[in-house]
Order: sequence, then structure tokens, then C-alpha cells
Amino acid sequence: EPAAAEYDVAPDGSEIALTFDPNAEPGMMHRADLVVVNLRTRRWRNLTADSGMSDEHPVYSPDGKAIAYHAYDTARMFNDQGHLRMLDRRTGAWTRLAPGLDRATTDVQWSADGAALLFLCEDRGRVGVHRLALGAETSVPLIEGGTIGGFACSRDGRVIVFDRSSASHPPRLFAAAGDGSGERAIEHSNEALLARHAMGETLEFTVKGWGGEPVQVFVTYPPDFDPARKWPLLHSIHGGPHAAHHDGWHFRWNAQVFAGTGHVVVAVNYHGSSGFGQRFLETITTRYGEKEMADVEAATDFLLRKGYIDRERLVATGG
Repeated sequence: EPAAAEYDVAPDGSEIALTFDPNAEPGMMHRADLVVVNLRTRRWRNLTADSGMSDEHPVYSPDGKAIAYHAYDTARMFNDQGHLRMLDRRTGAWTRLAPGLDRATTDVQWSADGAALLFLCEDRGRVGVHRLALGAETSVPLIEGGTIGGFACSRDGRVIVFDRSSASHPPRLFAAAGDGSGERAIEHSNEALLARHAMGETLEFTVKGWGGEPVQVFVTYPPDFDPARKWPLLHSIHGGPHAAHHDGWHFRWNAQVFAGTGHVVVAVNYHGSSGFGQRFLETITTRYGEKEMADVEAATDFLLRKGYIDRERLVATGG
């Protein structure tokens, strides 16, 4: 699926780096390579043909001397969350970045001085902006909370602009200093619309799921929730299955809409969900349905013990 992340233009405009599917019949689950095209000669060269990985999403450093990219071990596991690498344009040698980071990353960008990478990182039901100093074992969060959909940095690196949603509001634009401090909203477009609707509270719980292992659960309550009453329970079950519920605003499966009809809405990040590391992602491979079902039922039992759920009105939905 062509997207902006699949290519980048060298800072001096001399070449383009592309994610390239070398197979005669392009399709899903193929290993991709990084190819550079010289814009003067129109000749191209494969940079990662012998890597044994699916190499994707090239991003030139500000001086054009390196390319950062993602490498996925699709031969070992189709749902490999990937890791970051850096390729030296002079020698062709690559280096693995952040070997201690066990999370998926997207939207990779270089810092203005070329000394670090910034990217989105999914972690335990939230998506934030992280910073990785070259040579560091792992990244550090710059901007956290909710679900950040995208970000951009000023050319001098002093300002970051980003959009963030949460369980209680749709995406909204914010700005912060380059170190993540001084966060502020820079638009209020949806405030009048949101003011016409009551929002329910969303809480996060951890339950003992399959095998007694901890599983994250988001619960959104009706706006007029009273724990002394009995309420129907609605499970919003995410698809994928290697995806996740976020503290974010979903335009298709919106927990606030379901809660507004009088349901206690439960969103379980069951075994196999993304944002909890590669091992957790793989725990359901070859056993689809078993552990996820146990986790969903564990959340049901957890809420039944609270006393405010009507056990005769339990329903499931999802993608």
C-alpha cells in the first residue's frame, strides 16, 4: 500500500530512496529491500538485497550520509514488530539502533542536528513521541498521554507540533518545545461540538487473564453512571488480532457512543495485542481465539464482581 513513509528524497536532491518489492508478483508478506535511484542517471541500486530482512521506510539524515529504516524479520514471524537500523551511505554497512527497545515504532524523523531520531512509539495502549540518541540502548519519551497520530518538527528542532486524541476527545493539535516541555493546545475547533455531548469516564484496569497473566482493560462508563444501579456490559473487541485498544478516539468503534446508549463498555488488550512487546504479540500464534477469549471472559468476571453489571445483559461487538 503506497504511502509517504515508503520513500524519501536525499537532502541534496540527487537521489530517492524507495521501499522496493523485488518479487515478480508484488504482494503482501514479501520481503522488501531499500533501493536508491540516482535522479541524474536514472540508475538504481539495491542497498539491502542480502540483509535477510524486509527493509522499509527509509529516512535520510540531514547531511545525507546515513539512512534510518525499519527491518522486519518476516521469515521468523509474520507479525514481527520490527526494529530500527541505520545504513552508512559511504560504506553500505548497517547498524542496529536501540537494541533494548521492545516496541513498534512509526513516523521516524531525524533531529535537526542529526544526533537523534524522533518517532511514534506504541506502548501499553498509548502512542507517544520518543527520542532516540544515536548509540543509546533505548529511547526516552518526549510527549506522552493519549494517542498521537502524527507530528512535525520545525527546521531548527525547537518546536514540535502534533495531534493527539484520547478516550474523551477526537484529535486535537498541540505544540511543545523540542524537549517536549511547555505543551499547549493550538486549536479548539471541536470544543463547541463536544460541549453538546456528555462524556463518560474511562478507567484503566489490569485483570488476571489467560494463565493468570496480567492483561490491560479500558472501561468507559455511561455519562450518568451510578454504581448503585445495574448496567448492561458491552465488549468492544479489537480486530487484527495483532492490534490494540488505545486511550484514543476511534471513529468506527467509539466507546463514548456505546456508553452514551447506557452500556458499560469494556475494551480488552488481550494476548496478542500490540504495544506490549514482541513476546506478548506472539503468544497467540497457532492458537488463535483461545487466550483472547479467556482474557475477555476474565474482564467480564472482573466487572461482574463490581456489583453494578446486569449478568443477564452481556453483549459483544467489534471489528
